[in-house]
Amino acid sequence: MPVLKNKRHEEFAQLVGTGETPTAAYRKVYKAKGLTAESCASRLMKHAKVLQRIEEIRAQYAKRVEQKLENRFLSLDEKREFLRQVVTTPVDAVVGTRLHQGYSKGGAPTMPDKLRALELDAKLAGEFRERVEVQVDGLGELLKSIRGGK
Repeated sequence: MPVLKNKRHEEFAQLVGTGETPTAAYRKVYKAKGLTAESCASRLMKHAKVLQRIEEIRAQYAKRVEQKLENRFLSLDEKREFLRQVVTTPVDAVVGTRLHQGYSKGGAPTMPDKLRALELDAKLAGEFRERVEVQVDGLGELLKSIRGGK
């Protein structure tokens, strides 16, 4: 199917086809707010040509994502297996393996950092979250007013 003639319909279809919710897409394209965006997005999703275009875009998008996944250097399982090997292999046993990085100035074999490997594995497993600091201006004054000015 060719690009939709109505540019806003095409932009809406592109956004929905690549993962945006219809309401959020409608808000972005038409600058609508609240229930207006929700009801109009619902109505636009019933247009046959728009719906057909969205399905076409979704298929293209899925194909691109699949190609990217196939072209990855290592699969998730392969990455986690490598990190497991880093953590469980003793330093004196790395010579002649893919974990061996060379020798230190003292002549000892070197390998990837075990603690870093544990951290990376936890991230891949979804068990690790980066620390995020949030700064709220005026929080001290708000607390002071809640406490009665003390």
